[in-house]
Amino acid sequence: MTTPHEQAKTAPVADWVTIPELYRDPFPAFERLRQEGGVHWVPAIGRYLITSYDAVHDTELDQETFSANEQGSLMIRAMGHSMLRKDDPDHRVERQAWQPVLRPSIVKKTWAPIFQRNAQRYLEELKAKGHGADLVWDFAAPYAAENLRAVTGLHNVTQHDLQRWSQTMIDATRNYADDPVVWAKGEASYNEVDEALDEMLAWHKQNPDDSLLSALVRLPDYQMPVESIRANLKMTIGGGLNEPRDAIGVASWALMQNPEQLDTVQRDPSAWDAVFDEAIRWVAPIGMYSRQTTRDVVLQGTFLPAGAKLGISLLSANRDTNYWQQPERFDLTRTGEGAHLAFGKGVHVCLGAWVAREQFAAALPKLFTELPRLGLIEDQPAEAGGWVFRGMDLLPVQWNEADNAPASIKQAPQVAIVGSGPSGCYTAQAIKRKLPDARITIFDQSATPFGLVRSGVAADHQGTKDVEIQFAQLFERHGVEFVGSTRVYNGEPATDVAVHGRPSYHAPAVSSMHAAGAEITLQQLRNTHDAVIVATGLSADTALPVPGADVDGVYGAGKIARLLNADASEHAA
Repeated sequence: MTTPHEQAKTAPVADWVTIPELYRDPFPAFERLRQEGGVHWVPAIGRYLITSYDAVHDTELDQETFSANEQGSLMIRAMGHSMLRKDDPDHRVERQAWQPVLRPSIVKKTWAPIFQRNAQRYLEELKAKGHGADLVWDFAAPYAAENLRAVTGLHNVTQHDLQRWSQTMIDATRNYADDPVVWAKGEASYNEVDEALDEMLAWHKQNPDDSLLSALVRLPDYQMPVESIRANLKMTIGGGLNEPRDAIGVASWALMQNPEQLDTVQRDPSAWDAVFDEAIRWVAPIGMYSRQTTRDVVLQGTFLPAGAKLGISLLSANRDTNYWQQPERFDLTRTGEGAHLAFGKGVHVCLGAWVAREQFAAALPKLFTELPRLGLIEDQPAEAGGWVFRGMDLLPVQWNEADNAPASIKQAPQVAIVGSGPSGCYTAQAIKRKLPDARITIFDQSATPFGLVRSGVAADHQGTKDVEIQFAQLFERHGVEFVGSTRVYNGEPATDVAVHGRPSYHAPAVSSMHAAGAEITLQQLRNTHDAVIVATGLSADTALPVPGADVDGVYGAGKIARLLNADASEHAA
């Protein structure tokens, strides 16, 4: 609670706090800051750092005094002016537009089956990598990114793109050191997201599905400005990937260090929900966010002037000894202690909380069930990092692979289909009917699927074009993956563009949304799939063997149809 200004103290200066120390292990510094009152001026970050539970809680419930609309916000520079950096009523309007797709009932009905399929898919890939695979970068990160791709409706990009975008924009959001390289990477991702979004907004108007973007373009009584959609999508790519990814990584790390607690949850699966909440209390994925005072105020006995920039540390508040006994311990059996603030409080409470919880529920029990004796590797230690956002930088693991041998024999077949037109999509449907567990990837040099159905049918043949809706179910309901802007060819493979480790540092040479795209050989597909089906069609009109066919202004029917359907290949120039 606040006190009269004349009774307030001046905020102490914590000039001993450094950014590298906060990244490596912020908890000793946080403990000292809380003991000294929980409200300090920290020169290294150029703002007041709020670390006690009570002070954090007070700021979350008073948006009139502690505004989200911070001047000079790093987040606004990195991602645009999203609802997270707005106060009511502007914040409320955008939140209401974003909310329907993320409601608990929709998450259970629509997204949970997709999360379960993706969990199995990436678990099989983790198994294939074997001893030393990284549980975060080889499982949690691609799993969370693929889920995010489905929820947002960004069908024209890959999970690799989303990982890279999320990490580089998050790095920019926490760039208190003002590193120009970090800003440059963040800006590149910022522009790529806008490019992908603009294409998909037009697509979703013609191809409605259950995704966030599709819902936004169908709002009956409100049209969100495109700049707001762009900023809020970037916010969603940031938090919507790192929250489930880091909750999975931290919880796994905790359980592997505490086998008695792992035994508890394996004997009582209803305790997995407690594992989730304790994991995000113990290490909050979103460690700090910013606020700015709108007037002179006293926060927990410390005076703050109008215009003061604040860092609200959830990471610290969730370890306040006034609310938890031995808060540094991971303990899923806690009862009668504090309510964690990992998802925030008040009007800005996290919109994606139920999505993150459901992804966790689909992944963690499966990991510890299907990887016998999953554990850490003694000579390859796990590493956590971060203070604005915190999670696992490294989490190499091992398990008893011999116990997995029978399961690997029964592994679902992997099928690659080259070409996403009618023949490719009908082939995928037929395979799914015969082999429901088959993992199918459809490759196409176009950035969007459906081939001639999309670009070769005239607009007045809507009955024919409506088959797109049927084909779209392959990607949204049946687990078929579309990889666009990728040319499949015979010959020697080009430079390897696989992502390894943190995508902000090890990124593909190009993103899948660009027309130039990626390249892969047929032999590479044969080496990595049980079957490869070439289902390509005509990509250009056949030249007419008559005089004048090559005269300027004479066009084939295919070119005319592609132009009328705004096909990217005809509008690239």
